[in-house]
Amino acid sequence: ISDEAAAILADHDGDLLLNGLQSLSPTAASGLSRHQGYMLGLASLESLTGDTAAALGKYRGKMMAFRGLQTLFPEVAKGLSAFAGDILEMDSLTTISAEAAEALGESRSDCLSLDGLMDLSAEAARGLANFQGSYLYLNRVESLSPEALEALGKFEGCLGLQSLSDE
Repeated sequence: ISDEAAAILADHDGDLLLNGLQSLSPTAASGLSRHQGYMLGLASLESLTGDTAAALGKYRGKMMAFRGLQTLFPEVAKGLSAFAGDILEMDSLTTISAEAAEALGESRSDCLSLDGLMDLSAEAARGLANFQGSYLYLNRVESLSPEALEALGKFEGCLGLQSLSDE
């Protein structure tokens, strides 16, 4: 999407679902961050730069959904953590580094949804447990080490672990 088109779309009153975008410049992201509708959906973005994430972290809407992200670098997590809306969703991530988890632990959103994660190291769990929002969803994680469980036990909100088994 061109920088000019992003700036124009930011004035749209409703949800903005740009699920076909495969890339986004920092300038276009800055334009989109002015959007004040409920949701900004960017399902086809598989990666973001730190500068683009920092621009998107200023998004004024209530929900940002990234359903295509494959990798979350710490600088990207830090940029997105500035988002102060209701829901930050990155359900396509299957793994997360301890550094990225620590950055997401600083997220200003109320709900952090990472339902694509299938496992979680104790270090990453410690980072996410610092999240101050109300909801932390890790609903595809099937098993956790005792250290990871202990760390997540310190999270003070609603913790979603719906796939956790007793094995």
